[in-house]
Amino acid sequence: MLVEDGVLVESDGLLRPLEEVVLRVPATVQAVLAARLDLLDAEELAVLQRAAVIGQVFWWGAVADLAPPERVGEVAGRLQGLVRKGLIKPDARTFAGEDGFRFGHILIRDAAYESMPKRLRAELHERFAGWVEERIGEGTEFDEILGHHLEQAYALRVELAPADATALALASRAAERLARAGRRALAREDSHAAVGLLERAVAMRADDAALLVDLAEALFGASDFAEAERVNHEAEQLARSSGDERSELAARLSSAMIGLLTRSEGGADEIAAEVTRALPTFEEAGDDDAVARLLTRLAAAYWWHCQVVPMEQTLERALE
Repeated sequence: MLVEDGVLVESDGLLRPLEEVVLRVPATVQAVLAARLDLLDAEELAVLQRAAVIGQVFWWGAVADLAPPERVGEVAGRLQGLVRKGLIKPDARTFAGEDGFRFGHILIRDAAYESMPKRLRAELHERFAGWVEERIGEGTEFDEILGHHLEQAYALRVELAPADATALALASRAAERLARAGRRALAREDSHAAVGLLERAVAMRADDAALLVDLAEALFGASDFAEAERVNHEAEQLARSSGDERSELAARLSSAMIGLLTRSEGGADEIAAEVTRALPTFEEAGDDDAVARLLTRLAAAYWWHCQVVPMEQTLERALE
């Protein structure tokens, strides 16, 4: 800041004061950073703000895409200027062939982000999600990143005004991306990550019984049995009211198995009979994931009750 204020100048490789230095001490670190950003010209600040929307790591092409059309040609030079000022640094990570950069500190990124109006932030989050989608198509490896940006665009919009058709469309897109990422986390048994992602998806698509069933499964994997039962009960009621027989069955059976495994309610053989009756509904729908999940949970119930032979038979069915 002292260089940018003109208090210190470089002479013979050293920084020397032009006059007696009287330091202003801002009240907080955020105030220091905000004061430093205030010294940037408008075009430099605009570039830094767009980078901040992207995240701690960002790419030249994405920043250029978010810039006003008449300023795109200036983005590369502005980025180099920000590197010289120590606000950002080159980064080895690339995306779609684009050069990478990163903020010198996360607090710089946060200060630049907070300096923007919420309406502009919402617009830029949505535009960045579109930029990524254009480059990856229907690829799933960036679902969590895309879900985050669409989620932020939606949240900022509804902070400013009641949800309209545009905001609801953003919520739907965000929920779809977060749900896909959450289900992949569930499949690799990363229950805690699955809970976080699926809870965020449910927050934007609370009327999806199948999504609630998946969230209950993740909660069970994270050993939050009471919450898993509560979510299953909610899913069962929602599925019944919407005529979603498959989700209703899945929620009811999942709750029964939680009761069996945690409180020894009911018997494994009785639940096995219920699962057997329910399986054709899932098989006809081609829902192999649900079939395998139910059978695996049932096998665990047999194991807890020291019924090894039916456990093995059930796991064989799950493998098929």
